[in-house]
Amino acid sequence: MKARRAKGIMLVELMAGTLVFAIAVAGYFGIQARKQAHILAAKQLSLAQQGCANKLEELRALSPDAAGRMDGRRFGIKGLEGRLGAAGEIHTTEYENLWEVSVAATWSSGGRERCYELWTFLPKGG
Repeated sequence: MKARRAKGIMLVELMAGTLVFAIAVAGYFGIQARKQAHILAAKQLSLAQQGCANKLEELRALSPDAAGRMDGRRFGIKGLEGRLGAAGEIHTTEYENLWEVSVAATWSSGGRERCYELWTFLPKGG
């Protein structure tokens, strides 16, 4: 009788240990999946930042009135895909002596739409 009872207790302990182990393994793999998602999001944000900064530098190198002709144009950013193909878009607003130029990157990641934007002022030609 005592042997049977001891076997029953050992079986319960084994089942409890297995359950704890299964929960720990599931938690570990869940953490790893989230970690990979965060790494991917950080890489994509870095690509967007660099792509937008590069495009602003290209626009600064153009003639003063060229910025006004770029409104609504899309541009590609290596490693990012937007809904309409190219992830980047240029927007300009005209002021008295300046162009307000913004470049934005929009892409999908993890089922969510993400966006990054930089802007600056450029002189208008006279």
